[in-house]
Amino acid sequence: MLERHPGAPPPEEVEPVTESPRRSAMKKQSLNFPEDMLREIMSHARRLDRSPSWVVQRAWMHARKVLALRPSVPQESEIVIRSSGDVREPTGG
Repeated sequence: MLERHPGAPPPEEVEPVTESPRRSAMKKQSLNFPEDMLREIMSHARRLDRSPSWVVQRAWMHARKVLALRPSVPQESEIVIRSSGDVREPTGG
């Protein structure tokens, strides 16, 4: 089981994964992949008799669960720069 990072949002704040988005909610989007990654996506698409889009969507559905466990990067306004030039992130509280 994956362990939730202390800075990650509580599970109830993470949007639920939907298995099949409604057709009307879909938008065309171009994404760029490294050539070797694209070859692998295409290979899986052929093997599964699915479209490359389907493969990427399923990969995203699985990856977003893991990514939700990662802490967010602090915003510029949350970073404190000390007079010594040291940069530190704020502590909770």
